[in-house]
Amino acid sequence: MKDVSQENTAYLKLKNRVEKYFEDSDENSRKVKFLPYIGEKYFDADFKILVVGESHYNSKKENDNNRELTIDEFANSYLNIGNKDKNGYYYQFDSFSQYPLNQKNSNGGWRGKRRTAEFIIGAKNNSHKSDYVWDYLAFYNFYQRLVGCSSSSGKWYSEDKKSFHKEAKEALPIVIKKLNPDLIVIWENDRLREANLSYQNKNGKEYFEGVEVFRINHPARCLIRDEYISKWEQKGILEKTIQFDSYERISAKLEEVEKEILKDVKVGFERVRGRTYLSFELYVSKQNGKPVKSLDDFVCDVVLKDNDYMIRFYTRKYSEGESRGFLTKMQKEIIDCDKWGRCTLYKSPTLDEDFIGALKGCLRSLVDYRKKIWDNQE
Repeated sequence: MKDVSQENTAYLKLKNRVEKYFEDSDENSRKVKFLPYIGEKYFDADFKILVVGESHYNSKKENDNNRELTIDEFANSYLNIGNKDKNGYYYQFDSFSQYPLNQKNSNGGWRGKRRTAEFIIGAKNNSHKSDYVWDYLAFYNFYQRLVGCSSSSGKWYSEDKKSFHKEAKEALPIVIKKLNPDLIVIWENDRLREANLSYQNKNGKEYFEGVEVFRINHPARCLIRDEYISKWEQKGILEKTIQFDSYERISAKLEEVEKEILKDVKVGFERVRGRTYLSFELYVSKQNGKPVKSLDDFVCDVVLKDNDYMIRFYTRKYSEGESRGFLTKMQKEIIDCDKWGRCTLYKSPTLDEDFIGALKGCLRSLVDYRKKIWDNQE
């Protein structure tokens, strides 16, 4: 039987979403050597934005053949879904909407993406709180081969600029056609300018392949200048993207629920709050009389899914049989249970008093049952 705790489900969802639009059987799709990242809600957005970066750097030139290089980088360094954690299981965050508010990404190499998110929603210096915007965005790197080992090294690019430009110019229109954006935001630096993309000017705006273009300086290297921010507002683009703040309203409501729970249920939970979920984890193992984190830990979370708030229970082993077994012993009714053992116990379209009461009841049951386990460990 396959160990589902080793299955990186969030990464697979991201990869499958991209491959759906760039199939290997499609001759044009094969011209796109590095597949784009596509946010979970990109195609649902009223105003779709494609961000075009410049290039990939790597010391191993054979990575030219890794079509998933862009989405791998998103998964590993930004979404935190590409690697196992210290206990051997994967992060289960499917998107930035779930990404924890208190978990900051400090990788300097991703400043460009964070600054772009801040710029797009007008949340200057909003740090990690703007990351969720990437659920609505797509990202694609212009050059279709590694340019060199670092941003200051154009080693391979310098040897064959003509070929680099030709491949990149053939691939970008294919990506635009498949993703059908309403706006393209381009990170420019000297190397990308050398490609001499043919922009069309109309009524003071620039277009490429019939789509409006907004060019900014490369944000990974320096802050987005005030002149771009001013132009972004003057052109009315900010008004079209303000819809993204819906996650902030949901998050604020979850914060209220968290405070209400902690007033009444005073136990040593480890809590993580994202924009569409609130998670409570109880350590159920002891070592030398002290709680220790393990795969057996109980998790009770509140998650917004399909327009319903749900209370779910699971252990970090992500085993359906184990979750059902614990819930039977705790005499908890189950609405349904997925293959990762995340069992739904309660659903509601709102976070009302009944919902909070049900959540408190679930948490108390977990605490009582954990006490029995600890009593047996003594």
